[in-house]
Amino acid sequence: MSYLHVFPVSANAVGPMAFVAHCELKYETKIVDLMKGEHKSEDFLKLNPYHTIPTLSVDGWGLWESNSILRYLAVEHKLEKYYPTDAKARAKVDQVLDYRQTSLYAKAIKSCYSHLGFTAKLSEEDDKKLRGEMEAELDMFAKVYLSDGRFAAGFAEPTIADFSINSALCFIRVLAGLKMPKAIDEYTEAFIKACPKFEKAAEACTGYVKTMHDKQLPKKEE
Repeated sequence: MSYLHVFPVSANAVGPMAFVAHCELKYETKIVDLMKGEHKSEDFLKLNPYHTIPTLSVDGWGLWESNSILRYLAVEHKLEKYYPTDAKARAKVDQVLDYRQTSLYAKAIKSCYSHLGFTAKLSEEDDKKLRGEMEAELDMFAKVYLSDGRFAAGFAEPTIADFSINSALCFIRVLAGLKMPKAIDEYTEAFIKACPKFEKAAEACTGYVKTMHDKQLPKKEE
């Protein structure tokens, strides 16, 4: 049996969930409730000792790290359209996937996690500094990765990198008043048009993000 173990609020789970849905792959979704500690159960730890979400399991074989899961799914199911076999094209997809983890999402953890309720509240000074760094990173992403085509790294059609990037953007949008480059909004719009099942896969995540985003807005006078 093949399962995709997820906590739907997690942005890291959104990419693989959306890719499975979009490509109509036969993996049963299993919800792992992090709030109840289900990711630290004996059975789950046997599958993934790092108890992270998402995790893929195939007949008891476990794979974690969202981008590794995306790569595996594309290769296992021969979905070259989303993960090219040409060495240079694949290297560019890998570059975007690595950038997502080491740069974009790394900054999202620092600037967004407190607003998502995952870490302690930031001081006003730190919040302002980290927001500035996040906005600078988004500007750089738009300039470098969205200048040559509709999708990341100049591809004319979506790749697995776009599933990964757009899942990260779900969390980043928690920042109220964030100056999101127009190019990124247009990119996400084009991606959702090409991969409409992404919205359903991201529904729990984006709903939670909106709730936490709105908490930062000034209260309306009654």
